[in-house]
Amino acid sequence: MKDDHKNTPGETPDGMIRKTRKVRKKRRASEARSEKDASSLFSRAKELFIGMHDEDEDYGPVDVAEQVRRLKNRKNDDEKPLDDVWGTKKRSASWLWIILIGIIVPVVAIIIGITKFNDNRDYDSGLVNKDDLMDVQQNTFDPGEGPLGWYQADSVKVMDEIVRVITAINQAEDPKEIQSLIRASPYREINPINLADWGNLLLTNSLSKFQWESVIVSAPGLEKETGRGCLAISGTRVDGEPYQIYFVHEEGKVLLDWDASTSWAELKIGEVSEQKPRKDTFVRCLLEKRPVFDWKFGEVDYSGYFLSSADQTERIIAYVPLNSERNRKIDRDLKATLNYGSFITNQPLLKNMRVALKVRHQSEVSESGVFEITEFDHAGWVRP
Repeated sequence: MKDDHKNTPGETPDGMIRKTRKVRKKRRASEARSEKDASSLFSRAKELFIGMHDEDEDYGPVDVAEQVRRLKNRKNDDEKPLDDVWGTKKRSASWLWIILIGIIVPVVAIIIGITKFNDNRDYDSGLVNKDDLMDVQQNTFDPGEGPLGWYQADSVKVMDEIVRVITAINQAEDPKEIQSLIRASPYREINPINLADWGNLLLTNSLSKFQWESVIVSAPGLEKETGRGCLAISGTRVDGEPYQIYFVHEEGKVLLDWDASTSWAELKIGEVSEQKPRKDTFVRCLLEKRPVFDWKFGEVDYSGYFLSSADQTERIIAYVPLNSERNRKIDRDLKATLNYGSFITNQPLLKNMRVALKVRHQSEVSESGVFEITEFDHAGWVRP
């Protein structure tokens, strides 16, 4: 039949669709890339392996002469002392591992042993946990306690009040304006407030070197914990001269100690030297002690001290006669203030320490007489 003729390869019978199988090139590309990566990885491994060999040796086939040369080199290396080979690149990596293991294993064993020992040791009931101790200190410490509690409880507020007091005195035109800001004094009748004693205005800004220091003053022989806390304020005046004034806390207020701040005394050191008072006279001065000041008048030993004015321009030597227990106590207290002969605490010798004393002139002791220290009121210029 005519319809039974064979279709040519390029023709498609009517009513049928010719299907063509497509070969995915992507897969072939992936396979090619995998082969390339494997080849690259093999090449890198080959290079690493070659790097492990000595740089002088080539990788790959070598001739017989080269093999003989390498065998001779290895034989020579075996015959060298270990120290000679150790410093070269030809040392074996196995030796490094052996040494590292030899160091690490004992260290780990020691650490494990110490840990087990600490875990198994008995607890000492006499020891106090540091955290517990800190909790106790935090719970029991009160910044408002002690001689300086009034300052420590709120130092910012105190300093603001001090600046306010200084400003008020700077601007005052009448002593009555500042009486409520001044501490009471047993010497007020003979030392009334005189604004002229205040001097040039006091500056309280940072450029005037304005600063303060907390101090505890106490009567001679008493512990500082029983004394009075005060603040020593220092800076410069408008004319550049330095100043130092003192504040205390009384009756719930911050008050200026006028007597201490103006270094008031019944007589200045220069006046004592000139007037030679026969009665006990209150002085504020700087104290210093030297062995050469000690003297003996008649049968009595005298302990001598150097008394200076605040600016150290006027000086006298005053003595404590060591002829009674009371006087010997005065001498001990004065020496303690200066750390004089303090070998136990090994503290440095102090000089020009501010003290408040009572002195008088004794004309009977020698031809020209001597100044005698009759009372040691307190260390520092602030009355406790």
